[in-house]
Amino acid sequence: MFKAHKQLIIQLFKPFTKDFIIVSVLLIMIALLEAAIPYGTTVAIDQFITPKNTDGLLTFGIIYGTAIVLFATFVVLFIIRAGKLESSIAYSLRKEAFDRMQDYKFEYFDLDGVGKILSKITSDVGKLSQIISWGIVDLVWGFTFMSVVLVGMFIINWQLAIFVAITVPVLALISFYFQKKIFFTQKEVRALNSEVIRLINEGITGAITSKTLVTEYKNTEEFKDYTSRMKVKSIRSATLSSIYTPLALNVGSIGVAVIITAGGMFRESGIVTLGTLILFITYATMFFEPVIQVARVISEAQAAKAAAERVIKHLTEDHSLHVENPVPSFKIEGNIEFRDINISYDEREVVLDHFNLTVKAGEKIALVGETGSGKSTIVNLICKFYAPTTGKIFLDGVDYDDIDREFVQSNLGYVLQTPLLFSGTILENIRYGRLEATDAEVKQAATLAQSDDFITKLELGYETTVGEGGSRLSSGEKQLISIARAILADPRIFILDEATSSIDVNTEIRIQKAIE
Repeated sequence: MFKAHKQLIIQLFKPFTKDFIIVSVLLIMIALLEAAIPYGTTVAIDQFITPKNTDGLLTFGIIYGTAIVLFATFVVLFIIRAGKLESSIAYSLRKEAFDRMQDYKFEYFDLDGVGKILSKITSDVGKLSQIISWGIVDLVWGFTFMSVVLVGMFIINWQLAIFVAITVPVLALISFYFQKKIFFTQKEVRALNSEVIRLINEGITGAITSKTLVTEYKNTEEFKDYTSRMKVKSIRSATLSSIYTPLALNVGSIGVAVIITAGGMFRESGIVTLGTLILFITYATMFFEPVIQVARVISEAQAAKAAAERVIKHLTEDHSLHVENPVPSFKIEGNIEFRDINISYDEREVVLDHFNLTVKAGEKIALVGETGSGKSTIVNLICKFYAPTTGKIFLDGVDYDDIDREFVQSNLGYVLQTPLLFSGTILENIRYGRLEATDAEVKQAATLAQSDDFITKLELGYETTVGEGGSRLSSGEKQLISIARAILADPRIFILDEATSSIDVNTEIRIQKAIE
C-alpha cells in the first residue's frame, strides 16, 4: 500500500525535511558523544588512575567536562525539536485529512460513518505523528549508537567485539518474527477502535431515541461486545510486545555475561587492560539499550503502520467531486435539466431509474412522493452532494460535470427539515450565509424570515449562543434561523426540504411571501 502511494507520502512529509535533518544531526551528535564519554573513563583508568599519573589530568578533565555539557545541551535541543516535530506533523495530517474530506461526496460518509472518520482523523493521526516524530528519530539514534560502539569495539579488541556482534542476527530474527504478529493484531485493534468510537457517537447523538425505544440494554450489550473484543486483541498485542522486549533484553544480557567472562580471562592473560575491560562491559551494557529501544520502536511501529494504512486510505479515497478544469463562473439563470439519470447507493436498490426532469428559471417545483421514492436524492444531485451513476445534469445548458462544486453550492440556498446550527451566536449562524454581510443585512434577512421578533425578545438578542447543534433553541426557532441564513446568501437556486414543518401556519405563510 505504501509503495502505491509513495508520491503522496513524499508530499505530506516534504515540508518537514529540514526538521528531520536537524533532529537527525542532533541524534547523531548525541550518539557519538554518548559513545565517547565511556571511552574517557578508560583513558582515565589506564593513563591516570592505574599508573597514578597526574600529567595532563587538567586538560583531560576540561575535555571530558565539555563533552558532558555538549551532550546535555544536544539532548535538550533534541527534545524541543522532536516535540515540535510531533505537533507539526499531527497538525498537518489532520488539516490535510479535514481539507480533503470537505471535497468528498456524501457517499463517503454514508459508507464509513462518523465514528470511523473521527477515529482516523484523531486517534490514527495522533499515533502516526507520534511514531514518526519520536520513533524514527529513536531508530536514527539507536542505529548510529550501535554502529559507533560496534566499530569502536572492533578497533579496540576484535576478539571481545565478536561476542557482542553475534547477538545482532539473533535479535534481527526475533524482531522479524514478532513485528508481523504485532502488526496484524494492532490492525484489528485499530478497526475495533473505530467501531467503539462509532457506538459512542451514536450513543450521544441518539440518546433520546434510545430512551424512547428502551434500547439501552441492546446498545450496552453491543458496546460491551466490541469493547470486549478490542480488550482481547489489545491484551494479545500487549502480550506480544511484553514478550518481545524482555526477550531482546535477555539476549543482550547473555552477551554482557560472555564479555565479563571472556574479558576477565583476557585481563588475566594481559591481553586487555583494566580500563579496556571496563569499557567493553560498559559498551556491552549500553549497546543493548538502543537494541531494546529499536525493539520497542519496531513494536510500536506496527500499531502506527496499521494507523498509517487507515490515514492514507482516507487521504486517497476516490470520493471527490473535484473538477480538474471547470468552466469559468457564469451568472446562473436557474434552468436545470435531469437527463436519463440513474443512481443507486448500493447494488441492491436503484433510487432513480432513467429519471428526466426540466425546471425552468423562475419556476417553483414541489416534489411529492412516497418515502424512499427519491425526493431527497434529486435535491442532493442538484446540490452536488452526490454524482449520478449514469446520465447527465445540466445547469443553464452547462454539464454539471464541468462545473466546480463550490460554484454550484455558493449559489444555493438550502434549508433542511432538521436544520443544523453551529456552536456560536445567532448572529454568527445567520452570517454563515454570507460571511461579509453587515449586522444590518443580517437583521434584514432575519426580518424577512420572520425570526427577528423572537430573537429580539431573547436576553442577549442576536448575541445569544445557540448551543451545540442549536440545542438551546426549539425546532421552529432553528428553522427560522436557517431560513434567514439561506435568504442572506441571496441564492440563485432555493431549496426547501420541508423547511417549515416545525413552524405554525401563520408564520409559514409570511415566510413564503418573504421568499417570493
